[in-house]
Amino acid sequence: MDWIDERIEHITKKLKIVSLKNALQLYILLGIAAVVIFSLLTMFICNNWVRLIIFKYEGFTNYDIVGEYVYIDKIFSSMQNSDKVLTIIINLIKNFSPIIYSIVSIIVISKLYYKNKLEVPLNILKEEANHIGEEDYSFECIYETGDEMGEICETFDNMRRQLITNKENLWRQINEERRLKAAFAHDLRTPLTVLKGYTELLIKYYPEGKIDEEKMMETLNMMKSQIARLENFGGTMKKINTLEELELNKIELTKGDFISSIESVVKGINDTQDKNLRLHVDDIQSDLVVDNDIVIQVLENVLSNALRYCNNTIDITIKTEDSFLFIYVKDDGRGFTKEELNKACQPYYTSSKCESHYGLGLSICKLLCEKHNGNINLFNSIDGGAIVCATFQTP
Repeated sequence: MDWIDERIEHITKKLKIVSLKNALQLYILLGIAAVVIFSLLTMFICNNWVRLIIFKYEGFTNYDIVGEYVYIDKIFSSMQNSDKVLTIIINLIKNFSPIIYSIVSIIVISKLYYKNKLEVPLNILKEEANHIGEEDYSFECIYETGDEMGEICETFDNMRRQLITNKENLWRQINEERRLKAAFAHDLRTPLTVLKGYTELLIKYYPEGKIDEEKMMETLNMMKSQIARLENFGGTMKKINTLEELELNKIELTKGDFISSIESVVKGINDTQDKNLRLHVDDIQSDLVVDNDIVIQVLENVLSNALRYCNNTIDITIKTEDSFLFIYVKDDGRGFTKEELNKACQPYYTSSKCESHYGLGLSICKLLCEKHNGNINLFNSIDGGAIVCATFQTP
């Protein structure tokens, strides 16, 4: 019995790798063979039954029965009623057995074919479709055979993996759009704050005549520069879909022009905030090749964070060394926690309870510095407060 079971299992495995067309032909041939064999066997048995019935009556030899069945009509009228009925039934069975066996064969063969070739893969496909319908892409559609159903399951599983990829790409795109919008809103904050401060300054003091013409022109020029930055920033945001698409626009700046741009940012914040920003310029090379808008954007982002946490004073130190520009921003606040030192540059991380704070400032700074072949690093000062160092390569 074990040998038979092994042979059956071996045949079943062989049938699984046969194509659906060849398997169907094989099943049909097996069905036809079974119909022929059982029909011949049934006819043989029915003939023997009839022979046994006829042998009960005198005058008929075995030759008469086997060779000339026409003689059965001669004795049928003299048979007992029970033998007549039994003979008729036997003849009906003999004559209709091929039809009966064909019907039975079709039913059995179709069930065996469905069970061995279609049931398992169709159930797998159905379950996979249900999982996908529920947006669950963890179920693997695997049916390891060499037939068409195995190929369909493999194709379905490839579709599942492609759906996962599409979902990830869509989520990444949505996330990037969200980050871009948040970055736009975040970077508008500083120039808008400066513009608001200057506007309030003019409204308050200009009617009283407390602002002379020189101070007025200086204030208006500061406001004009901030408006120009907003226009430039808005135009850049229209052209890109993600922050990664932002291209550098490096230009050569003299030491004086670069320091002047930094001083304008510091002065704008000092004039409009109740904090004390102090700028320190160490050794700066005579000419710098940088994207000044990127440098200013990073500086304003870092200062925006420092203003939220400092008590009163923020020190900005600028220096160059080995073809790198270093900008240090140190505040006198509480400093970074251990968690913030590890995670503050990750997108959307924030320890703030303010709903309008997206946790994107330092992550944006890190991305912009990396585009400039630099980086951003966080420290705690030995005398208290946080230090953020932004670096930019200046070839």
